[in-house]
Amino acid sequence: YKTVAKEENIDYIPLAYRLDVGTLINKKLLAAGYIYRTLLGQDTGQVTCLSLVNNAEVIELVARRDSHIVGRRISDLKLPANMTFGGMMRNGRPCMIDGNTVFEPYDHVVIFYHDLTINTLKELF
Repeated sequence: YKTVAKEENIDYIPLAYRLDVGTLINKKLLAAGYIYRTLLGQDTGQVTCLSLVNNAEVIELVARRDSHIVGRRISDLKLPANMTFGGMMRNGRPCMIDGNTVFEPYDHVVIFYHDLTINTLKELF
């Protein structure tokens, strides 16, 4: 069994992970995720702020039909250096992403990023 803990002070989160606490809940980080999701709109799946890394987030975005990334190989796109594709779901099936991947409309894509604006991500998807 693992512990679920609610921690209000973000500074204590790394300590709690070292103590092998199973899951941590922080209202500030949850609120940040909801705010990002609201700002990004309906094409957003989930947003998670990584508390142990400065200015880093994980986000799930849905590729629109008219999106900049749809129909082009990833290696041909000019993407910001401070983002990494983690994986995607296509038609309910998980898929790995590499330079030869071509996104299709309605792919759910997981992105790790830092120091990017929300508008930069919205322009891509």
